Amino acid sequence: MRELIQEDMTQRIKHQTYHGIVYADGSFKTPNGLNYSREQMLGFIRDYKGMNRIYKPMSLLYYTDVMNGRGTRWTKTIER
Repeated sequence: MRELIQEDMTQRIKHQTYHGIVYADGSFKTPNGLNYSREQMLGFIRDYKGMNRIYKPMSLLYYTDVMNGRGTRWTKTIER
């Protein structure tokens, strides 16, 4: 049973690095284990809109790059 749950979780992963895990449904898991829904992440993106990238959290930059199809730019990926 545990293997089935683990397999289901890895199939849902869109991209994963040391900066967090982006799931296929748009949710995000931070490096310290906090889970955020797609709606919450969009709220964070709105809060930081117009701000220079150097002031944004790395996890938020990573999330937006993955959601915009630029996840391959993040080279420190974790083997699944």
